[in-house]
Amino acid sequence: MRTFARHRDGIRVRMSSDEIDALRIVPELLGTVGEVPHDPAAQRLEIDVYPDDLRAAEEFRRLMASEVESARAADRSAFTDALDALEGGNTILSGDEAEAWLMVLGEARLALAARLGIEEEGWGEDEASAQEPAMAMLHYLSWLQGSLTDVLMETL
Repeated sequence: MRTFARHRDGIRVRMSSDEIDALRIVPELLGTVGEVPHDPAAQRLEIDVYPDDLRAAEEFRRLMASEVESARAADRSAFTDALDALEGGNTILSGDEAEAWLMVLGEARLALAARLGIEEEGWGEDEASAQEPAMAMLHYLSWLQGSLTDVLMETL
């Protein structure tokens, strides 16, 4: 059974209750970003659109920080609402909801990888570390995001 599949009304999602429970951790994880000083997840999620111009980067953050945070909150809310709708085991995501899922899964992957100290490719090659819960979750989120992306690419 495929987790995601095209449907005439959007993207069909089918998940077990265990998968849904595992994904309920994602909004909680993202809600803790920046709660502790020097959180590597907060640093990884900070948008640096002008890496070579500190003044322009600060101006962008000043002007856009609340808009970026509002968009992230809306994506997380759409993600949580879809998880609630999944309690029966399946639901249909609209295009906007599927995009919100991609954003939330991407943010969660970045935050989790930052907290695990992953900074370069090859992180998934160590089988011993893949058994650790946080690393297993990172693998699962990566697979899930890739699966959703594949289905969305079919619709183009």
